[in-house]
Amino acid sequence: MRKGMRRFTALIRNRARELAPVRTGKLKKSIVSKTSSRAKTGMIIGRVFVDPSRKGVHYGHIQEYGSMTRKQPARRFMTRAYEEFNDVDLFGAIVNAAFREEMAKTL
Repeated sequence: MRKGMRRFTALIRNRARELAPVRTGKLKKSIVSKTSSRAKTGMIIGRVFVDPSRKGVHYGHIQEYGSMTRKQPARRFMTRAYEEFNDVDLFGAIVNAAFREEMAKTL
């Protein structure tokens, strides 16, 4: 299940990198995906986000949502990437394929 979540978040991460505005390339390189699990609930959580500790990028939210003070329009690169892959059937197919691969390894 975790492997499937990693694959799905990687799709969203890669698309967000394609859509990200580029001047130096630092914003694009700072987009990461992480997968974690909760032991008590058994939930698997996937996140795609701009990591400010990578490449010193602290302006991802300004590019995404815009700035009223600088009159900069919103670029919505993360939102568009998420919406393109916001499909339950696609997610299920990716997780199912990963699950079958892992089951085939045990047999």
